[in-house]
Amino acid sequence: MRGGIAPIDHLTPSEAEQVETLGAVIDLKGEPAPGTMKTDLHCHTEASHDCSTPLDLFPARCLARQVMVQAITDHNQIWGAQKLKEKVEKRAEEVGVRLTVIVGEEISTRE
Repeated sequence: MRGGIAPIDHLTPSEAEQVETLGAVIDLKGEPAPGTMKTDLHCHTEASHDCSTPLDLFPARCLARQVMVQAITDHNQIWGAQKLKEKVEKRAEEVGVRLTVIVGEEISTRE
């Protein structure tokens, strides 16, 4: 792959290629360093026209990838992020798993 980024156990070769194309960096170690956490600051849900990932799949996917902070930045919508944040906070009380959801929005504009 270009740039020396190779697929790792939780990414398919296609996913790794997409990540590289977008200019992101993959942590090949897989584990966050002590005193740090993994975050994803730009992600879409089923609320965006270009994503079909159901909200219910996000918590398990984040935990499997050890992402502890997930920003949801749907296109011109915040309901997906708000609903996910509500679900995650309710579930955290029930099972004690902590995932922070940041409510964001990717706004389309001509300005």
